[in-house]
Parts: sequence; C-alpha cells; structure tokens
Amino acid sequence: LDGGSIPKGIVLHHANWIIRDYASEDSGADASNPTAKLRQLSELREAVEEKSDLKQRQLVQRIQEDPDLANYHRRTFGDLRHGPQWVALPPAHPARPGGRRKSR
Repeated sequence: LDGGSIPKGIVLHHANWIIRDYASEDSGADASNPTAKLRQLSELREAVEEKSDLKQRQLVQRIQEDPDLANYHRRTFGDLRHGPQWVALPPAHPARPGGRRKSR
C-alpha cells in the first residue's frame, strides 16, 4: 500500500498484504489457512463501517511497517524484482530495471 488511509469505495483486499504472526500457531501463516486474512478483513470492515479514520490509518500503518510485507513488496514491485525492464514505469522508479534477483 503506497500510503494514506483506506481508499474510498474499496472493493478489493489483496491476499498478499496480510500481516501474519509467524510465531503463533493459529496465525494463518500457512497460505492455506485463511485465519489471518479473515481477521484482517474483519478489522478493515469494522474500521470502514465505523467510519473510523484512526482505525483505518492504524491498519495501513501496520501494513506499511510489517517487515515481511516490505520484503514481499521489494521482490514484487521494487528493487529486488526479477524479470524484464518495465518501460511503462518512470525512469527513476525502483522496479523499472528488473533483472536477476539480488541478495538481501
């Protein structure tokens, strides 16, 4: 998520932006276990239905600060992205070059 609060009229929740507690057995850390996703969707629904900007911002902040999600973002859209150059992106965009996977 690139920042700010939950977008107005949100209709999609991307499964790869789930905060997972890998230390907990019932966390939903295994992708086949929907626990973490359902918990986060419930939290999002509550924040939206309550029209609570604070709760929405707190959820976004936790997503932005999660180190596992930051690594996922770098591998998928950032400077660690594998693949061909994305010429549609601006020249200074970190994901534009593509290439081989880089060491962390």
